[in-house]
Amino acid sequence: MYALSKNRFSVVTFTTMLVVNLLLLSIVSGCGSTPSGPDSTISVSPQETEVSDETYTRILQQGEIVGYLGEKTVTVIDGGTTTTTLQYNIYDIAFRILGTFDESGATYRFTRGNPEKLGNFTSEHSIRQVTGIEGILEFKEGLQ
Repeated sequence: MYALSKNRFSVVTFTTMLVVNLLLLSIVSGCGSTPSGPDSTISVSPQETEVSDETYTRILQQGEIVGYLGEKTVTVIDGGTTTTTLQYNIYDIAFRILGTFDESGATYRFTRGNPEKLGNFTSEHSIRQVTGIEGILEFKEGLQ
């Protein structure tokens, strides 16, 4: 009996520690309720992306083909919102992609590393920035 009285943990101390630990656990982990704020909602509607076939335009300078311009329509449907944008790819005469720009004029040149943003330009100026071509440009629909 004497040995039991020397024990530092009594039933009351153990129960108190258990209650305090359970309270701390419920404070840290929450009470099990689901947050109801606007940031806690999960969209159940799927996101879809549709890309049209690319159509091509020849880029000519003094009657000679100096490259091609590809145009495609990208439509993103997210919930009830639909966003459609035009995307243009700039190709050289060997049909290697050199860069891209969108309908807002955001122009990128592709390098061996990452794409390099050149700025926002008009369509023709975007082509000039990516290809480095100077002078008068002529555009003809189709590949031939």
